[in-house]
Formats: sequence, C-alpha cells, structure tokens
Amino acid sequence: MISRAHNVNQGGAGLAIYRLSEDCPTSGVTVGDHFYPGYGGSFSDPKIHLAFFALDYQLGRGTPLTVMAEDFAGNRATAGMVYHINPRTFRKDAINLSDAFFNAKMPDFERYYPELSGGNRLDLFLKVNQELRQKDNDAFYRITAQSEPKMLWDGGPFIRLPRSANRARFADHRTYFYEGKVIDRQVHLGIDLASTIHSPVPAANRGKVVFAPMKASMAIRWFLTMDSDCSACMAI
Repeated sequence: MISRAHNVNQGGAGLAIYRLSEDCPTSGVTVGDHFYPGYGGSFSDPKIHLAFFALDYQLGRGTPLTVMAEDFAGNRATAGMVYHINPRTFRKDAINLSDAFFNAKMPDFERYYPELSGGNRLDLFLKVNQELRQKDNDAFYRITAQSEPKMLWDGGPFIRLPRSANRARFADHRTYFYEGKVIDRQVHLGIDLASTIHSPVPAANRGKVVFAPMKASMAIRWFLTMDSDCSACMAI
C-alpha cells in the first residue's frame, strides 16, 4: 500500500493507491461484498494503481476493506488496508401525502401501469414508490458498473447547481403518511436541489454522458456521468 490512511464516512467514498509486484488484469479494493476496480496510468510508474471506492450507507464500522489483485493465471492475493470508518446517522424525514397530491401527480405515471389507470391513486403511488424506484436504482447500478480506466474530470472543483436550495439529502430515511397512517418507507439515494423554473443546469465538471433516455420512468431525464468508478447523476 502506498496510501497509508483511509478515513471514510459511512455513505461516503475514498481513494486507495497501491503498487502491484507484476502486471495483473484485475485489481482493486473490496469493501464488504462490493468490488471497485483500480487502474494504472496516473503515475510514471505503471505498476502504481489507484482505486476510488464507496462505502454503502448501510455499512458501518467492522466492514472489511482490502486490496485485491488477480494475475493472468487466476491466482489471487489480498492485502490489508489501514482505515477508519466514521459512522453517520442519516436524517429521518416524515412525508404527509394527500388526495390533492395524488390527483395532481399520479396521472403522470398511469402510462407505466395502465392496469391501474383511473383506479385507486394510493395503489398507483405505492407501485411507483416501490417497484419503479427499485427499477431506477437497478438501472443506475447496471449502467455505472463499467467505468473508464482514467479520470475524466479536471482538477477544478465540482460545481453545484447555482442558486439552489437543498430539498433532500443522500440516504434520507423517509416515512410516508396518508390519513395519519404509515403507508411506506424508502431511502432516498440522491440529493435534491431546487431552483427556479427554466434555470440552466451547468455540468458539474468534465465527464462523459453514458445514458440519456428520451423517456424516463420518474418523469425526468437522467443524465449519468461516469468517471473512473466515481458516478454522479443529474436530474432535470
């Protein structure tokens, strides 16, 4: 290991730098059951690799972090890392839903579930909030599973949406209420920024668009930029 200290927030990300003793087709960092590939080419020594890795919001202290390398013959070796995981308590949010909300928003989603068109709007909401949300999450993970072998962003800071207000944070634990009763619980895997209508949305930094569908399930268009195993999404 070249990088000596790895202080990682629960739900955050880190960087590991290491040197291979020989060329290996596969190497990277394993975080629990997740693997994050490492790449060379960022240093003059081709055997020095770096790997960006993430710590799932559900993983806390006790999660094993190791560096793994596998040679062309399939032999695998691992090395321990010096690390410290900073536990976090994520915000809890109570969302009260009303018939006015259902009547205003749910018709937009009837095309995805025509069998529920004109029916109970609460049933449609639960279908969207559970099933459609999971499909979106699955698509995000599938698309970002393949990363570029180089950093695509430049050395400047990442730009936040100008003049925007934070309306929801990453890993907010949401409880949904209707008529005083709990109807659903979900975890918000993003950051919601609100601005005025038709405000321009500048790119946060350099990157590569890897997915820009004409139709999106959550009535928005998702633009996913993927940079050397660090992924970001922007909703418009």
